[in-house]
Amino acid sequence: MPVTKIKGYLQQQHPEADNEIIQLPFNGHFGDNFSLAIPYRNAKGQITGFLKRATSPRGITVTTKDGVVHNSVRWDSTAGLKKSDIFNLSACRGQQDLLIVEGYPDAVYFTALGMPHVVAVGQGLLSESHLEGLRLNRVKNVIISFDNDEVGPRNTCAAIKLLLAKTDITPYVLDPKLLGIHKDPMSLYVRKGWSHSKPCTRRSVRAPYGWLSICSKTKRMKAPWENRIK
Repeated sequence: MPVTKIKGYLQQQHPEADNEIIQLPFNGHFGDNFSLAIPYRNAKGQITGFLKRATSPRGITVTTKDGVVHNSVRWDSTAGLKKSDIFNLSACRGQQDLLIVEGYPDAVYFTALGMPHVVAVGQGLLSESHLEGLRLNRVKNVIISFDNDEVGPRNTCAAIKLLLAKTDITPYVLDPKLLGIHKDPMSLYVRKGWSHSKPCTRRSVRAPYGWLSICSKTKRMKAPWENRIK
């Protein structure tokens, strides 16, 4: 939906805030070229901006104001978007066990499917700014399921080290190789359905011992929520 229509709708709903709505920065670096927008909320549930996604898997071609042509553009965000809190955390209030994935759409889809404990890091990097929200929500355990690609394992190791060094949260890992030919948990679900996705999610291993067991064959430890995943 074009930005003008979005603002027009908001002005109808909130005529008292007409000037503020006009000044809202809905566009990002690549302009008004995206028909899908996902609100980014902080840990309190307040919208800090919008993630904008091309509906074509291959992205779109955009020419920016400086005349540069950008091919295969899949993502953009509204100007000034703040991502200090991990994505979708506000929808996981009261959940002591979280599943951390990479993709924002994965967290949105799984939440819509009735999973109340899925958050996303975006580009595969768990940052220190994410930790405060996890502490405030009293998260005790996380299972990390990053993408099945070249950087997924490296980002997983970085997340484990950060959690062990900076928090009392117990990290578990879903080995990306368990996803088979699929890039991420959502792709597995779309292609195979929940009957295949649920057992895969349950095969998490405790980090760092479980993660190292890929090489050392250490016996895996049962994740605390295995009996609670429906």
